[in-house]
Amino acid sequence: MRTLRDSFKPWWTIALVSLAGCPSTVPDSDNFSAADALATDTASALDAGADTASAVDSGADSEAGSAPDAGASPDTGTDAGSDADGDSGSGPDASPLDGGPTPSGPWATAVAAGGNHSCARRANGSAWCWGSGSQGQLGTGSNGDKEKVAKPVAGLQDIAQLAAGNAHTCARRQGGQVLCWGDRFSGQTGNGDKDGVALVPEIAGTIGDATALGTGTYSSFAVRKGATAWGWGKNNDGQLLLDTLLSQAAPVQIAPVVDVKRLCGGEMYACALINDGKVVCWGRNTDGQLGHGSASYDSTPQPAGAVTGLPGVVDLACGHYHVCAWDGAGHAWCWGKNLSGQLGTGSYTTAPVNAAIPLNGLSDVVSMACGQGQTCAVRKNGDLLCWGSNAAGQAGAAGVANVYTPNKIDIGGKALAVSTGSEHGCALREDGAVACWGKNGNGQLGDGTTTQSAKAVVVLGSAPNAGP
Repeated sequence: MRTLRDSFKPWWTIALVSLAGCPSTVPDSDNFSAADALATDTASALDAGADTASAVDSGADSEAGSAPDAGASPDTGTDAGSDADGDSGSGPDASPLDGGPTPSGPWATAVAAGGNHSCARRANGSAWCWGSGSQGQLGTGSNGDKEKVAKPVAGLQDIAQLAAGNAHTCARRQGGQVLCWGDRFSGQTGNGDKDGVALVPEIAGTIGDATALGTGTYSSFAVRKGATAWGWGKNNDGQLLLDTLLSQAAPVQIAPVVDVKRLCGGEMYACALINDGKVVCWGRNTDGQLGHGSASYDSTPQPAGAVTGLPGVVDLACGHYHVCAWDGAGHAWCWGKNLSGQLGTGSYTTAPVNAAIPLNGLSDVVSMACGQGQTCAVRKNGDLLCWGSNAAGQAGAAGVANVYTPNKIDIGGKALAVSTGSEHGCALREDGAVACWGKNGNGQLGDGTTTQSAKAVVVLGSAPNAGP
């Protein structure tokens, strides 16, 4: 029987390049709160583990990992949120690419939206989360029902990137160590356990040289120093490209995919941005989300293959069942499910879109995010636009179920990057504040309420001079 590995023949030329992580941030004493200090104390135990992981992986130049976050550092650009209650996309935090505005505020430098929770990377390198904590995905040491305001993640201080899945969250430290917390039923925290939840960050395997992170609904990914791809968690749809469909509780190499820059995933699939600008996707192709050009629904996992109709791009974002990518000039393309108009064509389609189609009328894109049925983009001038499913106001419009063309959302300032969850979104403003909109039943908007809002609200304490 042919396996997924047997079916895949690499077609690109390997050209190893150095992938730069986010620059190191030094805590600003004027903004370093008591909560941050507490997190620093807790971090010491994890720091000890980082040394061990680095020693184990010191020779792993050819090993890889997954996709980035949405924040304010160059080369950290994808955002892709995952959806709640099984609805998902990938959830790296959002950071603008070179050429976009530069943040001036001290509170946040990146955002990452998960299923029903949200997180931010602070300027001092700590991580703060809010929203649903039922599976420990906030990392506060508790699996309380919800947090309506941002709380510090226990023990994390030198974070370079965040990524959020359905009910789990991962972080990449400046040195390349990866830690995850929250739901680990499918092994998505990577510590070797598939039982219960992780209430605080735990080390994902022996990875000590990650250059980028990504998440799917119940899976996690990392790009490692050799531009290789690694993943862990749910695998029943072939998300990890193994000879088995069993979930993996520790990181494994996604060997057929090489020379990787970014990784992201959705409900039943994963995609990689290759260093030459190509995108390859694999897994189950129920809605054309693999972009292989197939005109039929694929009920079995598919091997990695190039996305049809896509020119060279610089980043990508994965949603529940759709994907978008953009090039260095700010042109964007999307493919996959379009039942709510999430591909931005101006209408909806019941049939899958099996190849990349251009987002006409949208230019100068520097950040994108794909959620359960919505898509958002940030333009170079700081405008934030969303479209697609809008039942909870996640496309930023009031009184309509779906939005078929890009809708500008006022976030009270210029946007740098965006990340989307199941039915909510969050954007990083250039003053360092975070603004969120959409569903809020678990406090995922962070404004101190559980009131749904199609209008963007500022996360409490994130505006300049406004909080911890």
